[in-house]
Amino acid sequence: MEIENRGDIRLYVHHELQRYINDPKAIEELRETIVSRDSGIFQWAVLMVGTVHDLYLSGVRLSRILDAISTKPVHPHDLYRSLFEDIGKEKRQKSLQIIRWVLFAKQPLSLGQLRHAIAVESDPESTSLAECLESVDCETDDELERRIRELSRGLLEGYGVYRMIQFIHQSALDFVSEEGYRILDDSLQSFEEFIGKSHFKLSRICVRYMNMERAQLDRSLKYDDLADFIQDTGLLGYASNYWLRHAKDVEAHNIHQDDLLALFGWLVSELVDAWTRSQIHFRLQNPIPVKVEVGMDLLEIAARSGLTSVVRECLDRLSKNVVKVPADHWEHHRSPLSWAAASAEEGVVKMLIERDDVDVNFKGAGKHPPILYAASRGHVQIVKLLLTHKAIDVNRTSKGRTLLGYALVCGFDEIQSLLLSRNDLDVNLLYRGKSLLAWAIRKNDKQFLKKLLERKDINVNLQDVKGWTSTPLCWAAYYGHVEIIKMLLAHPAIDVDMKDAWGGNALEIATGKRRQDIIALLKDARATMPEPPASRTVYYGAEGDL
Repeated sequence: MEIENRGDIRLYVHHELQRYINDPKAIEELRETIVSRDSGIFQWAVLMVGTVHDLYLSGVRLSRILDAISTKPVHPHDLYRSLFEDIGKEKRQKSLQIIRWVLFAKQPLSLGQLRHAIAVESDPESTSLAECLESVDCETDDELERRIRELSRGLLEGYGVYRMIQFIHQSALDFVSEEGYRILDDSLQSFEEFIGKSHFKLSRICVRYMNMERAQLDRSLKYDDLADFIQDTGLLGYASNYWLRHAKDVEAHNIHQDDLLALFGWLVSELVDAWTRSQIHFRLQNPIPVKVEVGMDLLEIAARSGLTSVVRECLDRLSKNVVKVPADHWEHHRSPLSWAAASAEEGVVKMLIERDDVDVNFKGAGKHPPILYAASRGHVQIVKLLLTHKAIDVNRTSKGRTLLGYALVCGFDEIQSLLLSRNDLDVNLLYRGKSLLAWAIRKNDKQFLKKLLERKDINVNLQDVKGWTSTPLCWAAYYGHVEIIKMLLAHPAIDVDMKDAWGGNALEIATGKRRQDIIALLKDARATMPEPPASRTVYYGAEGDL
């Protein structure tokens, strides 16, 4: 096996060397030196061929190239370290620039996309993509690929039709992640620091690129297919899809992002508008869609996405009148706290509820208070946080819906318990026109019903304001919930003869449904039939049902 591998390596090395060396003797000497030291490791030979290529084309004498091969370690990590240490200090930032994209891009980049990324990063002052591209000194893709191979010392390669750039082997990626990055930039203290700073760089390049190509971003609406848009527009498809995810990674590493306001041109700008419309257009095709809505401003986007530092900076500028928004702004926009609560962005919520200029009950254009957004989605930690605020209103209704009602209907038991433990909660508020007792009876939720009945302030006879204006006891008789009938009858304030809009009561309903078990329970509780009996012939059908 090893002999066959050696033969393959010899053929490969010979084939690669003769591409640019015309001297047969030099080819043979270099080939045999490489093969004699490769220990049957093909990857080592590949890297040595790359090293020879760079040195030979740089005019280095053959004897020095042979010495370089002879001194290179065979173990992969030792070899990679030696190769990286050979990179001149003046080239290390350029090497890091490329490696950063390959390590942290959210999807592999093609050679063309990487060209655009390098161009924008290399010319930080330009506002024109054409000008940036002029700064890249590799005119063809072949030249750029050779440049990437040189700057990465052979640890990166292109593959596939679009020449997607990747590491040659997992061991190469491991080396760069463990120690290679510090050889290229010795100011970095840890890989975590490198991650945060890299995502900062990548996100800013993406935003700058979108700004340069804003007209092209507007034209994205003409594309039916996201893949075509990404393929036809350089780095734009990647930038528009992933800048926000890079920014979220930046925030996770506690790096402030105040500069995003200037990059986007404040809260509402042509770039924000173009980006949101493009995201919405491709939403169904994007495998991990960014949650944006028509008309969202940068503050809303930041709050929904957990960019705490951006939200804080926006609010600071607004509160100090450094910048202003139109008087009717909040009639058309939801509050940052609403977005953060709905998206379970705990960091943003914590920051906002500690500010004096944030109204924790403000509805804005969404018409719901922040805590209702959190409760309706089952975000327990967010509800807990909001409940710690001294000004929180747990009884605020929204379109006929209540906080506790959402928790009941959606089945969020922990949120139910949090709310029911509060003395300021009004348990008699109606949810969509019906009592919470009625909703619990419909769901046959005996645990929740028990908690309600234990409250001293519960109105056990509370009537609905819609449909049959029924009582909880009437609903229990209608649904035939025997155990719930027993629970209600055990309450000292129960009125067994209370009537609905039709003049009927629980006993009349049970009689109409021929529920002898419930009839017996009600008669034991001294319930009586209404006089005269109710005139309806259908008991709590369509309209009367919840």
